Amino acid sequence: GDKKLALERKDQAWVLADRGGYPAKPEAVRTLLVRLAEAQLVEPKTRKSDRFAMLELEDAGAKDTKSREVRLLDQQGGLLAQAIIGKKRLDAFGSSKSGTYVRWPEDAQAWLANTDVDISASVRDWVQPSLLDQDAAKIKSVTVEIPNEAPLRIERDAGAAARLLRVLCVEIGRAHV
Repeated sequence: GDKKLALERKDQAWVLADRGGYPAKPEAVRTLLVRLAEAQLVEPKTRKSDRFAMLELEDAGAKDTKSREVRLLDQQGGLLAQAIIGKKRLDAFGSSKSGTYVRWPEDAQAWLANTDVDISASVRDWVQPSLLDQDAAKIKSVTVEIPNEAPLRIERDAGAAARLLRVLCVEIGRAHV
């Protein structure tokens, strides 16, 4: 449909290129690339375009489509591979192995591939959620600056933290008496 997401390799990390270069989850990108690389076309399916919607293989740019188009580009922007990814077929290859319907944009032949390719256009599925990975005990102060407002400075008070812990222990003790 109208949702798009671009992942790009920058230096030694993956980023969301169309979201200001925000870091992407490396394990999510790796899983997608490995599954695409290992996928094998196992069984031909329909060639009738009016049935593509049932397999979620309609043209990915169409309105209200559920299909996802994946394009792999080289460093110069040249097309390496492209596929339309459809819905999963649960238990396609036994009780614990799913398959995925796929086709190439210029080809009318739909296929069942032997892997579970799960692709989402939702940013939250790709974004690396941590902004700061730091041991809280090492942080002495934090300053928040908002334009046109006075800065807010928060400083650690070790004595206050200990007092709060004692109060919580007393209150918890009273609740169980």
